[in-house]
Amino acid sequence: MPRLDWDFKGAENTMRESDRLVETNGYERALSKIECPIAVIHGTEDPLSPGSLFPLFEKHQPTATLHEIAGAGHYLWIGPKKNEFLKILSRELI
Repeated sequence: MPRLDWDFKGAENTMRESDRLVETNGYERALSKIECPIAVIHGTEDPLSPGSLFPLFEKHQPTATLHEIAGAGHYLWIGPKKNEFLKILSRELI
């Protein structure tokens, strides 16, 4: 995987904002407003976005689809599973 330069302060702010959205049902409100098809591509080894969040997508859009990539982490598009990610993405967008 290529070297990534982290903005630790930005990452911390993002995580705190995400926690606030979970605590205040902000994600629920945002998801309920989506009117287009939803496809979630998730790496099973992603420590930042657990697969357990998918039921929230399904709750607000029952036709949402989940594509899990075994062994992939958070950065699907640059890791060793990049080609698998791109195939799924291409299928979903066409």
